Amino acid sequence: MPNQDAHTPRATGWRCIRWPWPLVVVITFSVAYACSLTFVYVEGDDASSILYHALGRDQTIQLPYGPYHGGLDLVLSLLPPNEAILRVGAMSLTSAATVCAVLLLLTLVFEWLGVAGCPGRALVAAVLPLAVPELLYLGLVYCPPTVGMCLLLCSHLLLRRSGLNQSSGELARNRWRVILWVGSSVLFGIGLSCRWDLAIYGWVVLADSLMLLPPKGGWSVHRLSHRLIALMAWGVGAATTWLAVILSSGF
Repeated sequence: MPNQDAHTPRATGWRCIRWPWPLVVVITFSVAYACSLTFVYVEGDDASSILYHALGRDQTIQLPYGPYHGGLDLVLSLLPPNEAILRVGAMSLTSAATVCAVLLLLTLVFEWLGVAGCPGRALVAAVLPLAVPELLYLGLVYCPPTVGMCLLLCSHLLLRRSGLNQSSGELARNRWRVILWVGSSVLFGIGLSCRWDLAIYGWVVLADSLMLLPPKGGWSVHRLSHRLIALMAWGVGAATTWLAVILSSGF
């Protein structure tokens, strides 16, 4: 009898896992939230932030913008001054942002590793929350940095899709790529407003842009200078957005 085609996948083992990996992440967090998400205060920071919005803010005690509460103060100010609504709304925002952050993180890692079509991604998605249980915990409390990190990861992926590896002329002629580039810069600035020390993630974006996204035709002094100018302009846009959010908070 003829041998089975060597390229035919086996029906056993991890290669048979065909579930969409984002669905695995959503199911994992949904189970964790169903069992443990109680919308109660865990520490003083989340309680004080929400109660200041519910009862009125004394600026001699807590300013409108702080390094921990950050830009989410603006979001909470849009909600009615009701403690239950503020508490549930703030924690729900963090819970949703945690799931999105994990999805975006895995998307970025899979792109870096070049395993876009590998069926084992579902297994990785299932193991990650178990290997890093802090990810599950962050979704159970009010944690502004988690929202900020979600926005930064989204910004990073948008920048990778903006055609950064193309020439400046090609990028300028493509309106949608310019929109992605500008949107990425704005999102990064908004993410920084949620927690200022997340700015260190900018080094990851810089390293990725210079090392893992080489320009078409390879590097040259001319292409490197154009890439650095584009990244500097992107950073200026992010910093401007960051300052705009801080100033609009009334700080």
